[in-house]
Amino acid sequence: MATGAHHVDTSDEIFDFTCSPCSEQNKNREAVRYCVECQDYYCQSCTDMHKMFPAMRGHKLLHTADYSSSSHHPGLPPVPTERCNNHKTKLIDMYCWGHDEVCCTSCVAENHRSCDSVTSITDVIKKSAASKETDTLIQELNTLINVCSEIKTAKETDLSEINLAKERAIGEIEKHRKEIDTLLDELENASKTKIENEYKKLLDESSNVKQKITEYESRLQKRVSALQSPTRHVTFDRCSENVYVTDNRNELVSFNKEGKYISSITDGLLDTAVGVCSDGRGSVFVGGYGSKKVIHVGADGQILGEVVGKSHRLGSICSVCFDEHHKRLVVTISNSDKIHIFDLK
Repeated sequence: MATGAHHVDTSDEIFDFTCSPCSEQNKNREAVRYCVECQDYYCQSCTDMHKMFPAMRGHKLLHTADYSSSSHHPGLPPVPTERCNNHKTKLIDMYCWGHDEVCCTSCVAENHRSCDSVTSITDVIKKSAASKETDTLIQELNTLINVCSEIKTAKETDLSEINLAKERAIGEIEKHRKEIDTLLDELENASKTKIENEYKKLLDESSNVKQKITEYESRLQKRVSALQSPTRHVTFDRCSENVYVTDNRNELVSFNKEGKYISSITDGLLDTAVGVCSDGRGSVFVGGYGSKKVIHVGADGQILGEVVGKSHRLGSICSVCFDEHHKRLVVTISNSDKIHIFDLK
């Protein structure tokens, strides 16, 4: 389901904390809250949207003023995020040095009242970050990196020696071949003849396959050209190797790579399908001009869900395009010079 449309927006303002979702959309907005469970910063707009989802209403949202930005920016604040197994509503934010145990505040009250070495996990993290153990660990990791580099160099040397050995072996074979008698010369000639015959056979087979592929590609191009006409959109899904076509009558029609008809969606769900694009994983997104929707359709023709609906109030949809790298759906609207981008991560 799409998390919302946005327009590209930039700003030169510098904030102590910037909104994580807005930053991913090339927006520069100041964060006012931090979600402990999601481990993300949110501006006021994104905070309000965060609260709209039932599954996120129980998340703990902290004000940015509750922690120092000078020592932790631009990373996340060192706050506990794991909940206690015994007290589900409590965070594990305390550490008992005497028992070497992490716990929540309720556990401290129940099991560690007499302990004089209980402290917050945040303080432990701050102290540990500056300890010599961290430097030792970094040194050990660098040592492992050097070992990996040495192994890689050794393997490259081995490969060079293998190549040299191959060349020497070929040279020895050519040297001793001159000393072979007439019988071995005849055997050599017979072997060469056999190899030439096998080579010609493989070459002919490869040429035939190449020719067939060229002819098949030409047929596909002709079929795509025949399908493309006003009110029609065509896309090819490389995963399923299916071709998808939209038009006013049949809504969405799919064909296999041989051009054989697979299925159609004609129940009026889209009301004039005008745009189609592949998600690169075997399914497609289809936009409806009249229905003002974008739906997700699987390779078997089954509707997987509605990505954009009338609640987004976008107007009549003209085209759709999917950015596989950033997992974003780009939608254009009739009589509008704007593009609408939906994050589908």
